[in-house]
Amino acid sequence: MSIDAPYLRQTLLEAASEGDIDTILETLENGTSIDGLVNSVEAGSGFTALHHACVRGDVELACFLLRHGSVTDVCDKFRKTPLHYACHFGHTQVVFVLLDSGRADVQKLYDTNEAKLTCLQTAAARGHTTILHLLLVHGDIIDGRNEAGETALHLAAAENHIDTVVVLLRCGADIAACTPRGDSPLHYACRAGALTTASLFVRLGVSIHQTNVRFRFQPTDLNYLA
Repeated sequence: MSIDAPYLRQTLLEAASEGDIDTILETLENGTSIDGLVNSVEAGSGFTALHHACVRGDVELACFLLRHGSVTDVCDKFRKTPLHYACHFGHTQVVFVLLDSGRADVQKLYDTNEAKLTCLQTAAARGHTTILHLLLVHGDIIDGRNEAGETALHLAAAENHIDTVVVLLRCGADIAACTPRGDSPLHYACRAGALTTASLFVRLGVSIHQTNVRFRFQPTDLNYLA
């Protein structure tokens, strides 16, 4: 890479944050290592240009960067990959582009971030149903657990995302999955006052008398619905 590589890296990252493909292309042409430049890491945040594209939901920029060798599984300072951000913000087309690139290690892509959420759980907690489908089609594990032992269904239930809950159940999510503390998705729904989701679980046969481990609470002890 040329002697002014730090300047080129800064220029490229700033251009990526603004979606300025022309400047990025010019920067790459002025460098001696395209791979090195396109995968530059921003001081402080740990962002790459691809992180910026995913936060912005910029499909054109994401495609451009992937064509020029962007690595898809780099983690920032919060241990979030570009895919985590695309899932969080609901950028469905960007998620598709990342998954369809075929170059990433799927398990690495779905590594937990600092919030201890997988990409599937991130999408579930935000109610991004179409993204859930994409992740599952590309091999994510529907009942995969984070470090708290929560599944995507727990998190969707806690946010009362009924459409997401229905999709997860239709795709085979375990309605009776419990955390190490014994909390089921119904416990989470009741604790959050998520009436619609809690009612669905009960109609599907989940017991309202199941106690958790730590406090011996039944779901009905946790709700504010009565």
